[in-house]
Amino acid sequence: MSLAPDTGATPNAHQRAADDVLTACQALSRIRYNAALSAEERLHYLRCARRNLAAYEDHLAVQDGGAH
Repeated sequence: MSLAPDTGATPNAHQRAADDVLTACQALSRIRYNAALSAEERLHYLRCARRNLAAYEDHLAVQDGGAH
C-alpha cells in the first residue's frame, strides 16, 4: 500500500520530476563546492538549476490542477 497521494500522474512523470530536482541540486553543488569555476561556468550551472526547478514547478502545477 502506497502512502503517496494518487495524483493521476504516471510513475515516469514522478521520476522525471525527481530527476529535475536532483539535477538542480547537483548544479548548485557544483557552484558551491568548485571555486575554480569561471563566472561563465557558474552562470551555466545556475541556469541549469533554474530550468530544472521551473520544470519541477510545472509538474507540481499540473498536479495541483493548474494553479501556479
